[in-house]
Order: sequence, then structure tokens, then C-alpha cells
Amino acid sequence: IDVNGDGDIEWEEFIRFIVDKAQVFKEMDKLDKIPHYEHIELPADRDVRLKKIKEGTLTGAPPPPKHRNMIETIVRIPEQGLMAVAEQHSPIVQFYDVTTGAKKEAWKFRAAAVPLAMTYIPEEQSLIMTCSDQSMAQWQLGQGSGGFKFREKARWATPDPIMSLAWSDGQR
Repeated sequence: IDVNGDGDIEWEEFIRFIVDKAQVFKEMDKLDKIPHYEHIELPADRDVRLKKIKEGTLTGAPPPPKHRNMIETIVRIPEQGLMAVAEQHSPIVQFYDVTTGAKKEAWKFRAAAVPLAMTYIPEEQSLIMTCSDQSMAQWQLGQGSGGFKFREKARWATPDPIMSLAWSDGQR
């Protein structure tokens, strides 16, 4: 709920949270119709499902996974064949294979900050991200054990949360 990460919940943050949750629940049945849409089963969901199986009122495998929150931003990383996906109110950025849609990695770039916007700069092989803690950071993509890794190259404070980013090759 605390979007700007200041430790206080302002009225606007609370209202935005309530409206966002209402939209998510209203749209959930529509999301189920999207092929290959991935749901993250929360522990409470799993516990309810296991209880129903034990009682004999539910059989079979868990439902196919889907995203729990609305997707805030998607960025393509062509050199690696990846898509970076950030969900609303989640500090984790998930990386998917562009061709198969399979999840490859999940990174928590900053513990106390939620990504608000991202863009990719191919010349720098960097993911630029703005966060709820009113910061913007450049994360350089490199090779790591088992695939890739990100290294924070620079970080800047911003006067306000930045909700949109874009990169143009002509604007350096």
C-alpha cells in the first residue's frame, strides 16, 4: 500500500490500493482466459486447495499458474531473448523467454522498493528502473552462473515517483 516507501500511508495511496484491488478481482475471470498466463499460488490458496482435497470435495492438480497482480510494465531484452515483467505492488521483476513464454528468473532488485517503470538500453545492455522509493537505477546485464545477472551501475534520487520511462537511440 505504501507506494512511495516513506513508512506512512497517505489517503491517496490507500484509495489507489482499494481501487486497484477492486479492478484486479473484477478482471480475474478475464485473466483466466489468456493462454499461458501464469498465476502465483499463494500459501493461503494452497492451504485451502489441500484442505478441499483432504475432505474429498476437490480432486486433481492445482489450477494453472497465473499472475496475482496486474502487470505494470513489460520490457524486451533482445540480446538475451527475454522479457522483463513487473507487477503492481511487487518488488520482484520476473524474466520470461520471449519464444516459449517460460519463466527463466525472478530478481528482487531492491528490498524496500517496488518497480514503477522500466526501459532497456541495448547499447549499454542495461535495464533502467524507477522505483517507489523515488529512485532511478541503471542495472547492467552480465553473464552469471546459470545464465545472466544484473549489477547496479548507477542510482539517482528523483524528486517524485516516475511512472513512465522511454529510451530513444537518437536522444543520448
